[in-house]
Amino acid sequence: HERLDPNRFFPALLDGLAHLQVAAPIVDLANYMTRRGWATQHPAVSRNHQLADLLAGVTRNLQSLEKSSPQPENQLEKTHKMIQDGIALAVSLCDALAWIGDSAALAKLYPVLQLGHRRLRVEAAAAIFRLGDQQGSELLADLAAESSVRPRVLAYAQELDILGQVKPEHQSPQARAEGELFAYLAQPTHLGFPPTSCELIDTRTQFWPGFEEPITCYLFQFTYQFQ
Repeated sequence: HERLDPNRFFPALLDGLAHLQVAAPIVDLANYMTRRGWATQHPAVSRNHQLADLLAGVTRNLQSLEKSSPQPENQLEKTHKMIQDGIALAVSLCDALAWIGDSAALAKLYPVLQLGHRRLRVEAAAAIFRLGDQQGSELLADLAAESSVRPRVLAYAQELDILGQVKPEHQSPQARAEGELFAYLAQPTHLGFPPTSCELIDTRTQFWPGFEEPITCYLFQFTYQFQ
């Protein structure tokens, strides 16, 4: 559909927030409708305190999982799913709280910055800036040094008009290409986490499948180092 009426879904759909297995898609839909301008205000604005408390709970769970001792092999898959579900929900909640615009949510967003997951730190920093705290722009700009989230950081920085705060070396064509490679490798459908190191071997302008004109191509050698 080109346009959906939020009143067909909300606020009734928000009752599903009580079920964590569907909470992320519900919040994502509300965020999407707001971003597209289909809703005059975020559909979950009446539940902003519930969303903030939900983010605090997810953050505590992720912190606990980060600090927990290594899991037995038969528990790894379950733990991995818990982490992925928690990350997906936290990303959605950070975005929602930013769109709702209640600065009281800042108290629940700052703890997210203490998590090890880089993508979550990016989402929290962007949300903090959207809520009017200028420290969020500094935090976001600093995260451009992390190759695996650099494309996301640069996209947010451009959207929020703070690209000038990002160091030039993190905006160069080579840095962008390296960031795209790291982000690709870190996807759960690929290796699941970024490489340990990466080195540029060659760069040249040449024809490449899918493009009619020659483009700049980069050849990287990346390394995964394990204990």
